[in-house]
Amino acid sequence: MSLRRLIVEVEVEGLNVRRFCEQHGVSTWLFYELRRRYAAGGWAAIEPRSRAPRRVANRITADLEDRIVAIRKDLTEIGFDAGPATIAYHLEAAGVVPPSLSGIWRVLRRRGLVLPEPGKAPKRPLRRFAAQRANECWQVDDTGWELAPGATVKIINVIDDCCRVVTASRAAPAPSADP
Repeated sequence: MSLRRLIVEVEVEGLNVRRFCEQHGVSTWLFYELRRRYAAGGWAAIEPRSRAPRRVANRITADLEDRIVAIRKDLTEIGFDAGPATIAYHLEAAGVVPPSLSGIWRVLRRRGLVLPEPGKAPKRPLRRFAAQRANECWQVDDTGWELAPGATVKIINVIDDCCRVVTASRAAPAPSADP
């Protein structure tokens, strides 16, 4: 017999509910909740309920999706760029708050208007950009830092490209913004 069915069928008079719940690994809240649901709706009411939200707060509505698709088709027919940024611009011009660019792209992909083209994927470099031996190549980087109000310095770091060790680090006065 399932635990839910046992909870519903057990006689509560003379039963230590807390001990019963401890023995079966359920909370007293679930015990009383299942009994309440059974009294209101029968056996179907004690089945586990979905924990998924009933509504997704940021989902693009079907009307807005249709509008995005219509703008895409109109722009394509005219010969204009019909990417997400252009569609968002046209939605704003029409007084509609557009979803994010990635949201528009997902709508276009879901509706079959954007097809994946693996040939356009960025290529990976064939060799790693790193030196093979120590002191073969160094990288120089600078970071701006404010010491006191109005006193700015540049911290210059020299890093060995092979072992990533900082070989030098110096602070130098930052060039002034005045020509």
